[in-house]
Order: sequence, then C-alpha cells, then structure tokens
Amino acid sequence: HCALYKQQIVDEDFKEGVKRKVLNLGHTLGHAIEKIYELEHGIAVFWGLILVFYIFDDHENLTQLKVAVDKLKLNFGDSPWLNKTFPVTEVLEYIRNDKKALDLKTLDIITMKGIGEPQIMTVTFDDIASKLEEKKDELRKFIL
Repeated sequence: HCALYKQQIVDEDFKEGVKRKVLNLGHTLGHAIEKIYELEHGIAVFWGLILVFYIFDDHENLTQLKVAVDKLKLNFGDSPWLNKTFPVTEVLEYIRNDKKALDLKTLDIITMKGIGEPQIMTVTFDDIASKLEEKKDELRKFIL
C-alpha cells in the first residue's frame, strides 16, 4: 500500500513540487549518513529522521517514531555514530549537494507539525551546521 501511495504521489507531482517533496522526510540527512557510514538506504533514512527530529527539538515526533519502532518490533541497532565524533563537516558536504539545496546558502528540509502534517522548511546551511554542532556531543550518546 505504501509503495502504491508513493507511486500515486510521484505520478501526480512528477517534477517534485510541494506534494512530492514531502516524501523526502529524513532523506536530506539520511543520504549523508548513508554515504558516510555505507548504510542501506532505508536504514539511513531512518537515522535521517532521527536527526531531523533531534536537531529541531521535535520531541513529540521523536517519541512517536520510537513508539512505532517498538510496536513494529523493528531493530535498527545503535546509531552509526554512537560513541564516535559526529561527522558534522562530512554531513554538511553531502547536504550542500543534495537536490533540495535551493542555492549555495539554503535548502528545503522536511519536518513534521504532527502526525500526517509534514512541512517544508527553508533553512540555511549555517543553521543546520549550528544545530549539528550544538547537539554533536548529545548525539554521541544517543540511544533509541
């Protein structure tokens, strides 16, 4: 059902306007994590979701994601950066080249207002860098 729903959205919004863009939730940071840690795409997007919720202090959606993981009995293991230095510089290198980059200074990132309420937020790379730097020590210890 999920794949069919996604295909319907892609068919309706082939050029990736607003409707299709929200499917990228977790992907911006997830793609960076995928490359840096050589993870499978789905696992990397999961950790990208965690990062989005964590750095934007979205405790409600982070909690909901944890509940969903527990209910579905999914096991993503520990974060790939657990007890390591979080690779802020490398993550920024990858997201600067992400397709959601609007220009050299800003990108669109997908966040959530609530369940079923995605939002597109335009942020600067400096803002993302600042948030990652601010949270990097906490991220070293993050356990789902």
